[in-house]
Amino acid sequence: MNGSLILEPISVLMQRVEQDAFTKALQASSELQNDAILPETQVVNEQLWVDKYAPSSFTELLSDEQTNREVLLWLKQWDSCVFGSEIRSTMEEVLSALRRHSSIAQHQRPSGMSFLRKNKGHD
Repeated sequence: MNGSLILEPISVLMQRVEQDAFTKALQASSELQNDAILPETQVVNEQLWVDKYAPSSFTELLSDEQTNREVLLWLKQWDSCVFGSEIRSTMEEVLSALRRHSSIAQHQRPSGMSFLRKNKGHD
């Protein structure tokens, strides 16, 4: 016996500990990489609900018709500020334009909007 409590030199033990730590770190790293590689999923191109059922014209808003008309009249009164014209629309002109647009929009409505109108309020 040479008076040492351990059979191997400390440098060999330290090298073995470092090698074990390196091996464990390498295994953990490869496991993380394997976890990070997710299986490819098919990309689904769905529209958001709010985009799919968004009104395509002013007359498809969900408020009552009188409120829609008042908002439209208010917007038309901004024409002189926005476009610099002095032409002011009367209530009758706005209403006739709204009726014209409403009848055109009725024929061009997408199928999803008719479903919405039929089932409005049935949540």
